[in-house]
Amino acid sequence: MQLLQRIWQDIRQGENIDLYITVVVSIALSVLNVAGIASQFWIAPLNLGILALLAFAILGNRHRLEAILQRMTGTEGLLVINFPDDMHSNLEKSRELLVLGVSLMHTLRLSYALFEEKLRRGDIIKTLLVNPDSPACEVAAMRSYQPTDVETQRAYIRASLGALCDLQEKTSGRLEIRVLDNPLAYGGLIVDPNTSRGIMYLWYYRFKTRVVNRPKLVLRPTDGYWYESYKEEVTSLWNNAVPWQVQNDTTVRN
Repeated sequence: MQLLQRIWQDIRQGENIDLYITVVVSIALSVLNVAGIASQFWIAPLNLGILALLAFAILGNRHRLEAILQRMTGTEGLLVINFPDDMHSNLEKSRELLVLGVSLMHTLRLSYALFEEKLRRGDIIKTLLVNPDSPACEVAAMRSYQPTDVETQRAYIRASLGALCDLQEKTSGRLEIRVLDNPLAYGGLIVDPNTSRGIMYLWYYRFKTRVVNRPKLVLRPTDGYWYESYKEEVTSLWNNAVPWQVQNDTTVRN
């Protein structure tokens, strides 16, 4: 009885109709063949047609299963070669921005003016870099394909910290600067993380590869598991970092 109810429900919803037709035709042909009524002349083409229907049904189910798997793992459309064109406008419109990376030299070179404008407007910017006095700098320096010594890496970070401290001083803006004793596996620009408009633009650091372009992720709240997972990790990184501020014209760690 339950089987008949399921079949009727599928037919009413327009699902699996091709399979039900195939089953009915196959049973009818089998009965006719046993009774000796059916002609072998047209049974063979019908059998081939039935096989074709089954092949299409199996292929369709395979595609549906792959789509379900992609949605469950949350990988569909997340990994990109280049960030989308609307990234700059999303950064500009954000009210809170979290910026993290080893030294952030490249990010500051591209976005210094934008950060300055946002701070003067009253937006919140949080920056997180690797602590230049920690052993994490050694790991960060090892990643580059071009040989980079640890003191050069420390100098890059200190230069960025100096630029951020100058930016904080001249704008009197809501800029927070923190450092972490962790080499960071990825950097990122996180837009309004505690709102439904949140977006994460993340880039991974390669280890001694010739390819310059870094693997990138774009995550939104609608991505479910992966967005929440990265949000939790980024929050943990921030909470375990310590402030870095200016004292007597010299940047020092609290």
